[in-house]
Amino acid sequence: MLIQYYQTFAQKSIVIKDVAIPDSIGMQEIRSFNLGEPIVKGERCPTYNLLYPNKYSYGNGIYEYFLSGSSHTPIKIFIYYNSKTYFFTHDGFLDPSDVIREYSECINKLNIKDSDAIKYLGALWEYLRQEIKTDYGWYKKEDSDNK
Repeated sequence: MLIQYYQTFAQKSIVIKDVAIPDSIGMQEIRSFNLGEPIVKGERCPTYNLLYPNKYSYGNGIYEYFLSGSSHTPIKIFIYYNSKTYFFTHDGFLDPSDVIREYSECINKLNIKDSDAIKYLGALWEYLRQEIKTDYGWYKKEDSDNK
């Protein structure tokens, strides 16, 4: 199962097809970038299932999305679980510890079962592992513990 997590990011660059998400989720994705522009119905971001990269139908899972054509905009994530959605507000490349705290909050808000929470944690770990290597052209304050 862990191999599947590692393959997610490699396969994403090969597999162009993304998850078919509802319009309401697509609009929330765009809104999460705080662009300050009106959102048009049907507008959405490329969205990928972090647990099952070859699954293109929308259902329970952890997803990543990003703005097309914007290399300076960070990849964001959300979790959909039993008809509830939680969009993470912190960026993995900038605030990995805050993303982990937010994940704990998400588990409680969505009432995620322990077995699913552990699966999602593996995908979250892989997402953060990739994100901390990236800066998106932004200035990142160095952590004093890592100097």
